[in-house]
Amino acid sequence: KWGVWVNTHKNPRFKLIDLGGLGVTVEIPKQIALANVAIRVQWHPYNEFQFCTGSLSDATDAATAGAATGNSAAVTDAAAKCLTPLGGVVHLDLLALSAPAKHSRGWTLRQVTPLAKNVSIIPYPVPPAGVEASTWQPDEEPPPFKVSIALPQQLLVPAALHVGWWDARRGVWSEDGVSGLSFDSTSRRLNFNSVHLGPLALLQDTAAALPYSNWTIRPTGGLIGTTAVITLQAAGLPAAEDNGIPHSEVMFEVGKGTVTLLSPDLPQLSQLLGKPLPPWQALYAYEQCGLRLAGAGSAEAQVLGLQEKQATAEVAMCADLALLSGAFMSACSCWNKTAGPDAMLLRLSEVTDWQEGGRTGPDYAARIFKREAAEGDRRVLVVRKQGNAGVMFVDGANTRPDPPPLPDFSTVEGIQAAAADAYCHLHVGLLALLAGPHGDIKDHSRAAALAASEQGLEHVRNTDAVFTGTMAQLLQALRLFSFG
Repeated sequence: KWGVWVNTHKNPRFKLIDLGGLGVTVEIPKQIALANVAIRVQWHPYNEFQFCTGSLSDATDAATAGAATGNSAAVTDAAAKCLTPLGGVVHLDLLALSAPAKHSRGWTLRQVTPLAKNVSIIPYPVPPAGVEASTWQPDEEPPPFKVSIALPQQLLVPAALHVGWWDARRGVWSEDGVSGLSFDSTSRRLNFNSVHLGPLALLQDTAAALPYSNWTIRPTGGLIGTTAVITLQAAGLPAAEDNGIPHSEVMFEVGKGTVTLLSPDLPQLSQLLGKPLPPWQALYAYEQCGLRLAGAGSAEAQVLGLQEKQATAEVAMCADLALLSGAFMSACSCWNKTAGPDAMLLRLSEVTDWQEGGRTGPDYAARIFKREAAEGDRRVLVVRKQGNAGVMFVDGANTRPDPPPLPDFSTVEGIQAAAADAYCHLHVGLLALLAGPHGDIKDHSRAAALAASEQGLEHVRNTDAVFTGTMAQLLQALRLFSFG
């Protein structure tokens, strides 16, 4: 969509340009009301600058260098790379006008200039005549344009408003020179003042919903079922009220090739709630509404002070966990974030009672992972993936006062002790690990507790491949181990 206003009257009292078809109004400064210019407004529903923001590694390097040298500008640049347009981009440009045509004795005289076939964008503030625009700097900040934009009904507007303009030199969205931000939830209008023109946008912090404070996965399709629900909790997620209590969480149901949004039940997401979509199409649709959950990387990790997990190991862990998601409940481990980039931890609990489809409701799962029983059918096992070396059990309940200890392989005695300890044996994957200790340690005191039931293992082997593939895609996109 686009609209153009041409200043034909040069009236100093004229201030407000109303482009109703775009839902945009612009209050112009007096000097523009007197200038021989036009104003063009374009709305792009996409972010054409998403590949022009510089690599994420550049953001990480900038933030690291800034932290090391005390350069706050470098840290600001890294944080700016975590800003992305929300609800599209509005281009507000000043355009030069050709000299008006002259009429004389029945003739119309019109100058033929490059403006006859091309558009010339004028910088703001407008430089004096005869001055090189690229080198001229104003002595003081010019008066701002006052902009009001109608936002779509299906857009989740962040509580902390950010509006910026595209700084092509730095390759980031900048908030410098933008002031007077406000949002009227009744009229759905975003208001702000800007001394910069060009691409302008409501911005979303890509790290706002991170890190996850908690996550769980629980099967919901019964024995040999093909659905499971992922629940994410984070302070930055949109909150919906449940019995008058706000809950900042998102729930998806993952099926065979589809992802369905279950919560939050908000008006802005009503067109997506309960609608099955392919994984990446679903995540893109959620992002267009302001619910951004995928695409986080090095810049977000650096800003949050987190260490990204080793990429190949994280992908393998997501694929392994997806295999178990039809028969086991899983949850985050509080020791995962501090385990370093080469290690990932999670908690598992096998579902053994499948009456009435299995007791895997959210309250039931919360009780199991809160109790963290070490024995019995409802026991919780803690698993650690050590890079690409394999997976192992650890004594790492969330109630521990300190991180779970690792085997000592630096001495002969340590190696011998590890060989006799069921917690210290690495396996190629979770399915092999859950088959239980074998060989010399099959009679270990905890051997029975560190093994899944044969029914559970058979359930995992027979789980639908399309379902586990869909789950693996979603887990990799959400990056639960790097940000949870």
